[in-house]
Amino acid sequence: MKEKITEDHIRQISARSEYFIDQFNHEEHIRERLTFIVEFYKMYSIKLEPEKLKVLWRLLSSEAPCRINYEVFFEWMNSQVNALDTQQYSVLTGESVEKFFTDFLISSQNSYTNLENEGFSLIKNLFKLINEKEHKIQILNSSQAKKDHGTISSACGSTLTS
Repeated sequence: MKEKITEDHIRQISARSEYFIDQFNHEEHIRERLTFIVEFYKMYSIKLEPEKLKVLWRLLSSEAPCRINYEVFFEWMNSQVNALDTQQYSVLTGESVEKFFTDFLISSQNSYTNLENEGFSLIKNLFKLINEKEHKIQILNSSQAKKDHGTISSACGSTLTS
């Protein structure tokens, strides 16, 4: 008689980082699929719509059975946000980034008590990208900061001084 797979089984499997499918571990499969999405969209010069990003978020983060899905998704999103910020090819658009940030990341339904560095980095980069685009903050490089005596001003009147 076959044993029924329970949530405890999934938690035990997800706690191991080396869960193998075929000759590749689970993490490698997720990374390959996300890489495929980028290459496919790049080949046809199309962008990932907010609805499709929502599906990825649901499958790889909010409802993911394995913690590694969550970590790999944040890493992938971070790479796409950085590409968008540096005007390299990204499957994301400004609209999808804003919608993702407001609808999913800052939602009160999310708990970030166990958020890893990549997740914090993503939130920071999204915050920076969106607020720079809307001219709510201005990031000064080191020579500008020295010239302004270490003062950073934002469009809403906030000032940070080092």
